[in-house]
Amino acid sequence: MPHTHHTTPSSAAHSRAARRARYLGALAALGFVLACGPANAQTAASSAASASTPATADKQELSEGEVTRWDARTQKITLRHGELKNLGMPPMTMVFTVQDAAQAAQIKRGDKVRFRAEQVNGAYVVTHLEAIN
Repeated sequence: MPHTHHTTPSSAAHSRAARRARYLGALAALGFVLACGPANAQTAASSAASASTPATADKQELSEGEVTRWDARTQKITLRHGELKNLGMPPMTMVFTVQDAAQAAQIKRGDKVRFRAEQVNGAYVVTHLEAIN
């Protein structure tokens, strides 16, 4: 009889699975709000918010960073950032796609920013971006 080797999931795989579960939960909550229609959207939104994780609180735990490059043509921004708690990522410099280019319209190299990044279909996307005054 062949010997089968069982392995336990790595912490990285577990972390990805946890993020995926949070993302799917958020999508389900959004679907619930949309399915309720405009008349019940306020009630549904408050119900969904109370059932959400702490990471979906006000502005969903914005991270801070510094813009090292912004390419409006490709909508790519390079940020030197602190810890991204929602992604379980340590401080580093990396490239993100900007979801809404209008948020980055006034951003330039050297600007300090607050932002929210999410992993969407394997890519890291900035979903919220604001300059720190």
